Amino acid sequence: MPGTVGTNGVGGACEFITGTGSVTAADGSTISFATVGTLCNEAGIFSVLQYNGTYRITSGDGRFVGVAGGGSLTATFGSTHFIKIDGTISVFSSV
Repeated sequence: MPGTVGTNGVGGACEFITGTGSVTAADGSTISFATVGTLCNEAGIFSVLQYNGTYRITSGDGRFVGVAGGGSLTATFGSTHFIKIDGTISVFSSV
């Protein structure tokens, strides 16, 4: 269930979460997505956070109208943030 918190065995916590996000291309076109996964401390309660989940594309605009797809999303949130998005994106055009 979203918001469920548990301990991770190394002094930190894990939480099952859902969220949304978007990626914007240089021309201003966007791809929006929904994600679900687990957010955990790397070690103790105030340590770096790790997110591991999946995403599903929900919409696109500009050159991404008609976009569909999904895949995996991982991220590290610390003094420096890293995000990795893998998957399949297809753009269906009526042109």
